[in-house]
Amino acid sequence: MTEDEDFARRVRGQVDEELGRHPGAASWKRAAAVLGSAQLLLLVASAALFGTQNWRASSGNPAALAGASAALLALIAGGALTATMPRGRGLVRAFALLACLAPLSVLLVADVHPLQLLKQASPWKCVWTEVGLSVAPAALAAWALAGSALRPLRSWVASAGAASGGLLLLLLHCPDLSLSHVSSFHLAPWALMTALAVLLRRGLTSRTLAP
Repeated sequence: MTEDEDFARRVRGQVDEELGRHPGAASWKRAAAVLGSAQLLLLVASAALFGTQNWRASSGNPAALAGASAALLALIAGGALTATMPRGRGLVRAFALLACLAPLSVLLVADVHPLQLLKQASPWKCVWTEVGLSVAPAALAAWALAGSALRPLRSWVASAGAASGGLLLLLLHCPDLSLSHVSSFHLAPWALMTALAVLLRRGLTSRTLAP
């Protein structure tokens, strides 16, 4: 037996073993629904606990606030789909573009000249809120992504969506929407949690050889 034939035999053996463990295709739609629903339930519970007073604020730009909120909600849903769906490269690229634009839309809500009273808000509360609301979704997204082979773009989009729940809550709740505060204590922790989620996925072993 030649070296190529031996290699082909071993590959066929691995494929047969994989098909034996997973004889049917997993329901990726159910996994996406579970992942997205878990994050939305966490977001709703947190919003009920902390409040969303920025909706009722008389100052600011209501249209920008609504647009940024809608973009972040779409990114959360897109992240759940990206983490689980087996195909759809075009859709993944669209969500990747959204993952770039949605966080930047938060800056459109920020006030370049905030009131002095708003600067009294504790910035580290915002950091820990973002971190706390991102840990569980990021872990779930990494676990879902490990159901297929590692794909960097999918990992990044799913991780960005997983970290966006905290960013959305801060957008609706935080009394300090100054540009410097939002950039340093909202967006920076979001970027950090997104990067950590990507690294977590890279550290997990894929549960399947399928792409």
